[in-house]
Parts: sequence; C-alpha cells; structure tokens
Amino acid sequence: MLTLARAICGCLPPLAAQRVRCFVYPYRTAVREDHREQVRAITGGMFAGRTSDFHAYPMLVHGYFEWRNVAICAAVCGKGDLVVEVGANVGTETVCFADVVGPGGRLIAVEPDETNVQALLGLAELNGWRHVEIIKAAVSDVDGEVCFEATQQQAASGIGRVVREGTSERVVKVRSVRLDTLRRAAHNRVAAVFMDVEGHEIAVLKGGREVLRDDRPVVVLEASPKLLARNGWSLGDLAEELLQARYRYVTIGRFGLEKADLGAKRAVNWLCLPEEKMDLAQTIRRTLQRAGWMPMIRGLNPLVRG
Repeated sequence: MLTLARAICGCLPPLAAQRVRCFVYPYRTAVREDHREQVRAITGGMFAGRTSDFHAYPMLVHGYFEWRNVAICAAVCGKGDLVVEVGANVGTETVCFADVVGPGGRLIAVEPDETNVQALLGLAELNGWRHVEIIKAAVSDVDGEVCFEATQQQAASGIGRVVREGTSERVVKVRSVRLDTLRRAAHNRVAAVFMDVEGHEIAVLKGGREVLRDDRPVVVLEASPKLLARNGWSLGDLAEELLQARYRYVTIGRFGLEKADLGAKRAVNWLCLPEEKMDLAQTIRRTLQRAGWMPMIRGLNPLVRG
C-alpha cells in the first residue's frame, strides 16, 4: 500500500496529495504495518523512519512533512546560510533544511529526546552530513538544565515538552541552552529559526533576544493557545515578546499567509518577520502558493530539488 500511495501521490501538488494519501494509505494502515522504510526527500536527502510514527508517516509517502516550512526555508535561505531548527524531532524537516543550505552552509538541529536524537544521528550517517550539527538539549531561556517530559506514545515522537517541575517518572533533567549561546558558538549570522517546542516558544525567544536583535532572522513557530496555557502564557504574551523585538507575525494558513488572530482557539504556525523585512512576506507568499498548487516536478514546484 505504501508503494501504491507513493506512485499515486508522487507528482500531485501537496494540497491535493495529502488528502489522497489519507484515502489510499490511511494512517491506521501505516500503524498496523509498522514498517521501517527509507525515502528520498523532495529536496534530495534521504530520510528513514517507521510508518507508525505520526511524523514519519507522511514523509515516507511524499518525501516531506511540513512542506510549508520547507517552502519558507527555500524562499529566504540559500546555499551557505545558517539555519537553526529548535525541536528537530525525528528529522522530517532536518533533511530538507540541510539540503537547502547545502554543504557550504550550516544547520544546527537541537532536540532533547534521546530516541529522536538517535534518529537524527542515523540520518546524519545515512546522508554523510558534515554541515549539520545535532545537539542533544532543550532550547530555553537558561543555560543549564530544565525538566523534560518525554512522550508516552511511541508513535507520537514530537510531543515531548519542557515542564516547570517534574513529578512523573517520564520527567528527566536535560541540558538546556539559549539560542544566543548557540549563535555565539556558531560564529555566523542566523538566517532562519524554525521551532516546534510544544508551548515553550516564549522561553526560546527570551533566550534568543541577541539573535533577534543582531541577526534579524526569519522565525517560524507554533502558536498554540492550549500549549502556551500549560506554561501560564497566552497568544498575547507570545505576540508581545515578538513586538518587543520589533517583529511582526502572520498566520501560515492552508492557502497562504493570513492575518493572525490572537483570539484563536486552535494551534497554527506563525511566520515572524523583522519589521524592516516585511517585504519578504510577498516572496514567501508566492513561494507557498507555487509549492502548494504546482505538481511536484522539478522546475515547476520550488520544493523539488532532488
């Protein structure tokens, strides 16, 4: 069924392919089969994972997971740039970001979950990366340690989270590092930051104030009122942290960029741009439209680089 899904979905635009995938090769089938597979990402690199993993499953069909993040990276970054991925999970975007910046660039992928780190190291070996640095840590507002609660669900590799204190047996102490500290060690300007940190976004931004002030990178983050509330924050608090850094934010919607709604109840991703770089929004909007609607053919769809 996986082979059939790949054949049918292979050239379809992402906005159509993801719906077709759910019909041809539904997730419940992928979980039941629980195969370990390899696939070439649309950008050229190789990915390996299990079909039962919620994040690996679409990647193993299409060669992408969060295709909008890949499109944004392709729109604002190029060969030789430095990208920081905060919460790299099992590497579905890591592979693509590494391809975008190329061997002459650099990708710093930070992930606190030991199982996910091992998956990332496996990808590094599979692809022979020399320009990707994998760091086992949580990115926060302190250099030191934080409490991290690992996921209970083997198939949900991306829902581990930093917690204020731990009483569960799943909570462990992990190394924490600030974005500013990562930047100082890299000795290069950060072009973009992509983060998926389950409600810990404000702490990451606080720990990266120097990066936001000096490098003015493009930032993509999850804006989830539910996950933020677990840490005592709100969408308004997230917006205020960005505004203090002179950033503006818009929602990355299904069909492009939309005005952000601070009263929203569901999680979305925000594109955050320095106020002096708001002209990039037009470039990103066009790239998202082409990436979403064009067939997955090199020269037509900007995501296809492999």
